[in-house]
Amino acid sequence: MLIIYLFILFCIYSSLATEYKNQLLIKCSFLAVCAILTIAAGLRDEELWGDTLKYIDAYKFDIPTFNNFNLSVEVDAYSEKGFILLSSIIKSFTSNVKIYFLVISVLTFVFLIIDFRKFSMFPLLGLCVYISRFYIGRNLIQIRAGLAIAIVMLCIYYVHKKQLIKYLLVILIASIFHTSMLIIIPFYWINKLKINKIHVVVCLLVAFFVAAFLTPYLRLYITDIAVDMNYTNYVDSYKAYGVGLSNPMIYYQSALLLLFTFYQTKIQDKFEYYIEVRNAYLYSTIFLIVLSQWAIASGRLSTIFATFEIAIIPSFLCLFNHHFRWFAYLMISLCVSMIFYMNYSSHVFNNL
Repeated sequence: MLIIYLFILFCIYSSLATEYKNQLLIKCSFLAVCAILTIAAGLRDEELWGDTLKYIDAYKFDIPTFNNFNLSVEVDAYSEKGFILLSSIIKSFTSNVKIYFLVISVLTFVFLIIDFRKFSMFPLLGLCVYISRFYIGRNLIQIRAGLAIAIVMLCIYYVHKKQLIKYLLVILIASIFHTSMLIIIPFYWINKLKINKIHVVVCLLVAFFVAAFLTPYLRLYITDIAVDMNYTNYVDSYKAYGVGLSNPMIYYQSALLLLFTFYQTKIQDKFEYYIEVRNAYLYSTIFLIVLSQWAIASGRLSTIFATFEIAIIPSFLCLFNHHFRWFAYLMISLCVSMIFYMNYSSHVFNNL
């Protein structure tokens, strides 16, 4: 339980530092906590975090050194050649799995720090959101997805700048670490649509209708796609099936999206990437709803752009004047603390 109390204290500290706008303190604190999180992910308990033992076995027994690497190398734990190549390069210098995880963690947080600098108006609060919602699942468990998502988030910058080639290049680089990043490619053209508040509401209603009534018609189509991408375990395993529209995360994301949408006039002028982030989060939420019958598929695809909660949730501070700002800090801290407790307890307490 100590880690939960430490997280609550960090939320309080982040609120105080953000309110009093000491930029040097904020920057130093942000980098210090990122360093701590990086080291913690590298020096993880090998028995505690899911998928860790699979990565260790692959690294020890399947991954060749760089001199012996070729594109025909096969690894049972995953298929992405970019991650195999990265692992091969690391193995050429050391066979120590702690250093292996540490290097991957460093690379992930290098890109995450860039993401925060570009997209989060209040980085310490954004880091609270990231720790509570994503850190355990990505940096301690799904490390390929964690690295790939940290990279692919930068594509939003190139959407904003209307630089298609760089946008596609970022996605392709991310996809060599996790193939699911290719699902982001159509977003560049979707973002060109003039999406307003009513469109967001209609998209959500249509998504709920599809999830409620058209899932049987989607099943074969989605299964075919999963087979083609070598991700059949996402849609056809005992862990693949979700709880459908009973998933509370659907309503959590939908509520955040609607709040972010309907308070556009108070947020957009202060947040340069508002339109791109709003549309990306809509893209994420539609995947979460439509694919709700498939827990792994909906979770893995929706979480890519759901990461922009690091920008969305702190931006709600813009809705309050100075006298009511502490209410916003309190609500954000309570929200992220509850999510952190649920994530931490579901992964840790169940494995003790």
